[in-house]
Amino acid sequence: MNETDAKSIIENQQLIRVNWFDEKNLNENQVGIKKISNGWEVYITDERASIIDGTRIQFSNCNEAYDALIKKARYLKKIYG
Repeated sequence: MNETDAKSIIENQQLIRVNWFDEKNLNENQVGIKKISNGWEVYITDERASIIDGTRIQFSNCNEAYDALIKKARYLKKIYG
C-alpha cells in the first residue's frame, strides 16, 4: 500500500485514532507512524498517551509500514470506536 492509499483508507473508514507522522500530539489509544533514520516506525499508545515499547515495529519499506498502520488503526477502531 502506498501513502495515497493509506490516507484514503484513513479518511474513508474514519480511522480517527491515527497520528500521521507526528502531525499532532500523542493521544491515548492511538496508532502512529513516524520516519526514523533507517525507515519507518509504527507504534500504539496506551491510556496515558505513552508509546508502548512492545508495539514499536520498524520497517525499511514504507508500503509495509502503511499496511501495518492501517491494520492497527482498524483494530483500534473495533475496540474504541
